[in-house]
Amino acid sequence: MHAANVRTESVSIPNPSLTRAKGRLTLCSHKTDHGVVAQTSVAALGNAKAARREFSALIHRQKRNRAATMLKTRGPWSDAYFLGQDGLIVLKGRYLFHIQYASGAPGYSKITSKTLAGLAGRAVAKL
Repeated sequence: MHAANVRTESVSIPNPSLTRAKGRLTLCSHKTDHGVVAQTSVAALGNAKAARREFSALIHRQKRNRAATMLKTRGPWSDAYFLGQDGLIVLKGRYLFHIQYASGAPGYSKITSKTLAGLAGRAVAKL
């Protein structure tokens, strides 16, 4: 799959915050002729402190709701966790970024934390 073949559709809404932090959430679907290959969301919050609180609340909720292990991931961000099939969630400054491959995407079963971290790293570096 080449990047030129990927179309992105997005919509922005008020951030549905767990901590009542004000901000905007942009939801994106990345598609090819064969369907959705990935979904991303970027929450832009008012400041880094509000983003950190929101990130912590999301991680604690994931820990309560998951049987699988979450992996802390290094990269060009403040904090990040690989959530297995739920993708990768990243904190950088006042932004929260989540990338998730669509389960029907070609090669989905071969997606690793390293692959997602590489893709997310490139995207987060642009925030």
